[in-house]
Amino acid sequence: MELKPILGLLIASAIPVVMFALWSEYFRGGLDTKGSEESESTEETIADHTLRIRIAGLLSTLLQLFVFLVTTPVRQESSSASVAGLFIVLFALIFQRSLQYRLEREILPGSDERQSNPDSYRSPPSTFFWALAGTALYMGILFGTVFSSAVAVAAFRLNGSAAIAVIGLGALTGFTLAMGSNFAFSSWFLKRMVPSEPLSDAKVIAVLEKIFLESGVQAPEFRRISIDSVRSANAWVTGFPTFTGPLRPVLWFTPALLAELESPEQQLEFEAVVKHEVAHMKLHHLSQRFRLAWICSLTVFSSLALSMALNIFFRSQSIGSALPLLTMAASIGLVVFSFRKLQRQLQKQELEADRYSVVGLGASAASLISALKRIDTWNSRLTASSSVGLTQENTSHPAVQDRIAALEFLAAKERVENQDSIKKAA
Repeated sequence: MELKPILGLLIASAIPVVMFALWSEYFRGGLDTKGSEESESTEETIADHTLRIRIAGLLSTLLQLFVFLVTTPVRQESSSASVAGLFIVLFALIFQRSLQYRLEREILPGSDERQSNPDSYRSPPSTFFWALAGTALYMGILFGTVFSSAVAVAAFRLNGSAAIAVIGLGALTGFTLAMGSNFAFSSWFLKRMVPSEPLSDAKVIAVLEKIFLESGVQAPEFRRISIDSVRSANAWVTGFPTFTGPLRPVLWFTPALLAELESPEQQLEFEAVVKHEVAHMKLHHLSQRFRLAWICSLTVFSSLALSMALNIFFRSQSIGSALPLLTMAASIGLVVFSFRKLQRQLQKQELEADRYSVVGLGASAASLISALKRIDTWNSRLTASSSVGLTQENTSHPAVQDRIAALEFLAAKERVENQDSIKKAA
């Protein structure tokens, strides 16, 4: 394998990322200077900063694509350079996007708490180590099964279609096990990457255990995100519901969601939110997501593999053909299609969990509506510049207004039943 072309591609692709990182530090310096003069960021200031960050991110992305096009002759020197070049540019784009996302989060209200409480964050080396460990586990399982298949082919002296079938079966098995480990170990890795602590409020724990006991679902571990600067109100579940021990699922809470539970109305809203998460577990939504993610990922990677194989074949035969380029374009189209498919599934599951939490688990529809409005109002204050509100959906959730509209019928039914019970009591 020629390392010089790959090293050259790595250096070239790193240039736009380094430029964006340097600009980010310059931008942060400007924020620190203004921060001493302004006690609070206005919505207009946040919107202006967000626009500047996104323009810089767009320019960096365009520069990365320009570098990718300019280095085409280098990638054509060998098949290994071609494959490595594609993965290098994808990694560079993802890394640059993560820098941009982090910078956008820092301009939101409350982000200055990071400096006042640095111990509430995992150190970057620790976070990087566990992220790298998760990737290593995923890739180790995948390549381990493929290597085992190749050893079996050599041991039994298989060739032709039989060898291809065995290696293909090994790759499929490894891909399935790798994705399964990604889902199964999600709670275990997240506990090491995100600062958190076991929930300690005995009253809240008693309420949670009662809800899970009545629902017939094995209670997960309850953890609170211990980052005070995470100002959004949210709860979510990670891990497969049936797992135990180190792989036991976790129900996560942000500090804001646990901050106000004094009044009976707030307690009912909290219970409705928890029952919504229980509904996800009861309806096996995570397993459904795993199956669809597996199908979509397998389709995308198969098309990418086909594109690379065709590219290598036509180059080795000195045949010019647009077929590899067409299959690569189809692969990109499949990525977009798969993302939209997963997004629609997540949004559908949110509506299903809303309904089941009321119909199947006894949550108050009115309390769930009130909780959704309260959480949306709270979170919208923190993302005033993002234009996500009651009438707009985000990546994984339908618009809050659509969820409320679906729950209004159940709330009206509750009011009628309450009125009937009052009349009977009278």
